[in-house]
Amino acid sequence: MLLPLVVLAAIALFSLQSVTNAIDDVAQEATEEMGTVLHLQILMQRAMIVAHDSLAHGRDDPGTRERFRRARQRVDKAFEGIGAGAFALAEEQALIRLAQEEWGRGRQLGEGILARSSSLGGWSRGGEIDRLQTHVNRALEMLDRIHNLAQREVNDQLAYASALRRRVLLGIATVFVVGLGAAIAVGTALARSIMTPLRALESGVDRFGAGDLSYRMSLTGQDEFGQLGRTFNAMADKLEQSQATLREQSTHDGLTGLFNYREFNRQLTEEVERSRRYTRPFSVLMLDIDHFKVVNDTYGHMAGDEALQALATLIRREIRPVDLVARYGGEEFVMLLPETAGPGALELGERLRALIAGHAVPLSMGHTISLTVSIGLATYPDDADSLPRLVNLADQALYAAKSAGRNRVNRWGMA
Repeated sequence: MLLPLVVLAAIALFSLQSVTNAIDDVAQEATEEMGTVLHLQILMQRAMIVAHDSLAHGRDDPGTRERFRRARQRVDKAFEGIGAGAFALAEEQALIRLAQEEWGRGRQLGEGILARSSSLGGWSRGGEIDRLQTHVNRALEMLDRIHNLAQREVNDQLAYASALRRRVLLGIATVFVVGLGAAIAVGTALARSIMTPLRALESGVDRFGAGDLSYRMSLTGQDEFGQLGRTFNAMADKLEQSQATLREQSTHDGLTGLFNYREFNRQLTEEVERSRRYTRPFSVLMLDIDHFKVVNDTYGHMAGDEALQALATLIRREIRPVDLVARYGGEEFVMLLPETAGPGALELGERLRALIAGHAVPLSMGHTISLTVSIGLATYPDDADSLPRLVNLADQALYAAKSAGRNRVNRWGMA
């Protein structure tokens, strides 16, 4: 009478142990792959910040070219190491090769135009920046697809766990048919003790496969089910954290915490569509720190970073929650002011200029410095009816403010 129960227990234990081991392997492999991809994307974003810093201003700076060389070497080294990682799928390896090729094209283009950035005009420089950004964006897209493949591997393994559950149930049902009398009663009780956690596992598989990484299992016992639940929850924690970190790094500047150039362009494009739909204006402000090179040369680049962080904090404190501020490159910032016409944007620009000029920035070395900024602005659709022209006019207004003596605000078309 007890033999069917012994067989049932052995089958269930073996199957559950297989599920536990499979999910342990998936958790470790997925975490390694996503961490590797995340690290590579961050290195590429940092290299782009260095390149954009020089290209946006047209400076022929050997120091910038050296920083770009070191940054792209780190990316190249990461690409060399990624081939020896956990990426076993042929599709993943193909995407890595494509991403490396796109990065290689972008790297060659960046090195070339950095060497002749001072000879490029405003429109030519903008076109070169767009070409460089296009190659890097393609490489980032390939890496995003690798991330999705890792997620798909997780889903496949969870589907395997679900299929194994069905086989366990089939084995249990077979033993129940063979068992008679007391064996049937004991087998029924044992099945009930197994069904509840298996249903919890199935529910978790369905929700996790649908992309709900916030779901956690409530299997907390000390048996195999409890171990399975803890493994599942640990894997979900790691994947959710990796996705959150990736989203943050791909949209924000690492030094100031502001949006980066890529995310600013995306939201600016959305604002153009919204403005056209509802016929509401918006303005773009471009802000550049006056004589910022003097700060770096006098106090060092660490002091320059502290000054940029302090300026970012001042700007965030002064603008509205609906406004968007981003680091455009180097010491230049850009702001998007929804539903704000020229006069309102000019008023904000003057307020920011006066606030920054009157604020003493403390440095960790014990010094304090004073900064001034020049600001240029343009309004959509009053000054321009297309996105490239709007940004270009704001940039021209900024350089007009600098040419007029700095520490001033200039709107496109102002005398």
